[in-house]
Amino acid sequence: PLESGERAFFGSRALGAWCAMEELKHWFWVVGAGGHAKVVIATARAAGEEPAGVLDDDSARVGSAVLGVPVLGVIDPARFGELGVRRAVLAVGSNRARALLAARLEGRVAWATLVHPAAVVAPGATLG
Repeated sequence: PLESGERAFFGSRALGAWCAMEELKHWFWVVGAGGHAKVVIATARAAGEEPAGVLDDDSARVGSAVLGVPVLGVIDPARFGELGVRRAVLAVGSNRARALLAARLEGRVAWATLVHPAAVVAPGATLG
């Protein structure tokens, strides 16, 4: 398992050994239930993964689903603890809102980065 602050990458051929570990399905959560969440979920599915659930600041979305993945709570450290959220992908389109959420949740969750299996990543590029 990842320690707080570590990043996990999925879909990258370079990390095939990591993908063979026990935590393959449902190893991450999606933070944000808008359009970016749809892209994150589609990318995860292309890589053979499925998020555990979605969290969003809009309590009206709780009980709904994003591409079939349930929105199980609000973005709150207490709810993260209740649900056992340890790793998540930040799926918020606004740069400002994304930065504020990342700062708000700093040290409470390990951020993961998904890479589509068909992505072409330049040598020397840094992801995450």
